[in-house]
Amino acid sequence: MGEVKLRNAEKKDAAAIADVWIRSIRHLCAPYYTDAQIASWTGSKTPEKILELIMESPFFMVAEMDGRVVGFTSCSDFRKIQAALYIAPESTGKGTGRQLLTAYEEAAREHGLKTLHIHATVNGAGFYEKCGYERIGENALADGRRIVHVKK
Repeated sequence: MGEVKLRNAEKKDAAAIADVWIRSIRHLCAPYYTDAQIASWTGSKTPEKILELIMESPFFMVAEMDGRVVGFTSCSDFRKIQAALYIAPESTGKGTGRQLLTAYEEAAREHGLKTLHIHATVNGAGFYEKCGYERIGENALADGRRIVHVKK
């Protein structure tokens, strides 16, 4: 296996990002959410929608290994909360998430953020805590999915 490289997302990455996002939700989040929540959550993760996000977001970065997208992070507005950080199930536990999170943190700080707030999945909250974030609350989205608020 090669080394993970981070780069800005490109239009050509939309299908690969959609695939990573859907597989990550279906495999890594499944123990924490209902089948209906997973279906609702993944339903909008189409290559077309991802392409829109890539074009509109000020920050959208992919992690690539051996020419394959294995993870991504994005932010639609630095004044708000980090939009997403997902890793392909087969690529977890290898430091890719931490690399992507560090890149997001650096970009957010360059945009003037001193405190970073993130809405994490229930299964992802521990990752953020290991990266120095503090759990500050939890709530449910309209479809009942629980999210955990963390800050650093």
